[in-house]
Amino acid sequence: MSDDLSIRTPSPAKLGGALVVTYLPGLGEPSAVEAYGKRFKAGEAIEVDPQFYAKIWGNPYFSIKGQESYGDEGRKRSSADHIVEDEDDNLTFDENAIANRMEEYGTSDPKSADQMRRSNEASFTRSTPRAHSRPVKDRARAEAKARAEEHAAELAAIKNEQADEANEKAKLQAKINAARAEQERK
Repeated sequence: MSDDLSIRTPSPAKLGGALVVTYLPGLGEPSAVEAYGKRFKAGEAIEVDPQFYAKIWGNPYFSIKGQESYGDEGRKRSSADHIVEDEDDNLTFDENAIANRMEEYGTSDPKSADQMRRSNEASFTRSTPRAHSRPVKDRARAEAKARAEEHAAELAAIKNEQADEANEKAKLQAKINAARAEQERK
């Protein structure tokens, strides 16, 4: 493990009171967050309880006033001047949906993008009744049902034969027992 002092957490014993912390979101991060029991807005300095010092110091999105913390070096390299506002940020919901459709379908005409969306949706809806839309599956179900009925009939026939055999066996045993009883009488 390296002994690089620049990444070690400074001692919280050096702190005198509340920390003054600023939230500095990265590209694509939300402009307001809740953390450490406070609500932060981008660039706004807020006082935070010193118990969170180590966590804040190690978080690259927060800066502690008067001290260098973990993410400061990276923020110095990328200044706020390079942040470009996305042109889609100020669109309404409907305008944003249209822009996304145009991008998705690769067209610059909003009407043709909407027409493509509708045709794709229509292809997923069922236009025919279920019985006519899957004849192969329905035929397979009917065949399976017929096989099951045949199998049930075969099982019933086998059980009837077994019952008949058991009755014949019982009658034969009764005759044998009657013959033995008659011999013993003689």
